[in-house]
Amino acid sequence: MIKPKVGQIWKLDFTKAAGYIVRVEILEYNTDDHDQEYFDAKCIETTSAAYNLGEVYGFYPEGFLKIWIYCGEASKSISGIQCIKCKADYPYAEAVGEFTCWSCKNGY
Repeated sequence: MIKPKVGQIWKLDFTKAAGYIVRVEILEYNTDDHDQEYFDAKCIETTSAAYNLGEVYGFYPEGFLKIWIYCGEASKSISGIQCIKCKADYPYAEAVGEFTCWSCKNGY
């Protein structure tokens, strides 16, 4: 089984049957207050009302692997931007002025 890694693209498995498309890119791994590892993933494609394009969601690997399918590695976009605080690359963000990612804005 493939472990989610930073820079990978994953799609939600059951969305095909429901007629939805949802894809996310793994951004970074973190540890919660109980020392459990989780990761942030940004929604890069969606036709579902449950996910917002460009929004970052937190996932725990165990539950994630049950319903998400690995699609491949993300390609860097020339139009992307980098967070001015944590220096993480956001290839799908619009490069307009200074950019601060959701995690840095919210103290994570």
